[in-house]
Amino acid sequence: MHGDEAGGVLLSMKVLILAAMLLAQGPGFEVASVKPVKERTGPGGFSMSGDLVTYRYTTLLNVMIQAFDLKFGGQVEGPAWIRTERYDISAKCPGKCESEQIPAMLRSLLQERFKLVLHHEQKEFTTFALVVGRGTQKLKQDESRPWETFSMDQGRRAAKSMTMRGLAQYVSMMTQSPVTDETGLSGHYDFPLEYTVEERGSKTGDWPSVFTVVDDLGLKLRAHKQAFDVVVVDGGHRVPSEN
Repeated sequence: MHGDEAGGVLLSMKVLILAAMLLAQGPGFEVASVKPVKERTGPGGFSMSGDLVTYRYTTLLNVMIQAFDLKFGGQVEGPAWIRTERYDISAKCPGKCESEQIPAMLRSLLQERFKLVLHHEQKEFTTFALVVGRGTQKLKQDESRPWETFSMDQGRRAAKSMTMRGLAQYVSMMTQSPVTDETGLSGHYDFPLEYTVEERGSKTGDWPSVFTVVDDLGLKLRAHKQAFDVVVVDGGHRVPSEN
């Protein structure tokens, strides 16, 4: 091995070791249960109440987005299992859980239980701004409920009391790119929200693209390029260490 190559290998090793050390630093949960799960047994998602943080039927990708304060899933690269394996996580904070402390505690949890080794890179992505296009006749203002929901009628889905920020977040999940709300539309709205080919994860069936769904609402996605921090998982354990 030439001197330059050896130096590059040593530098890469130092970066990986430093990343692992940084993960281990900071506050940690008082106690945590991390269990692989194969089937959903109830509602999934994240919740925080009192001194308890809970994830149900979550992927490691979802935890990493919160742990590293990322804007979208494309900011994480690594083995396929971080997107496919599911886990139930229940963690107790040392006192009342504070939102600003959760990311650091999650980073410690990831290193301790999954032995993650990672590094950071800068990468350019296409990002989108949600703007008003040719009209918004399908958007019906609705302030009857303080939360966003979905309804089904004869197999057709509709959004209920959704904000444009909420729609931007939905589109971001479909495109795996950051989407900002620049419509200037405040309030809550009811509107049809068909399942998309991106959501179904298959090109079979008569599913529209998310771009078509947005266009049908009289809105538009305006694209531009932007650099983001990317967390690259170089190694880790698919099965977490025992509780």
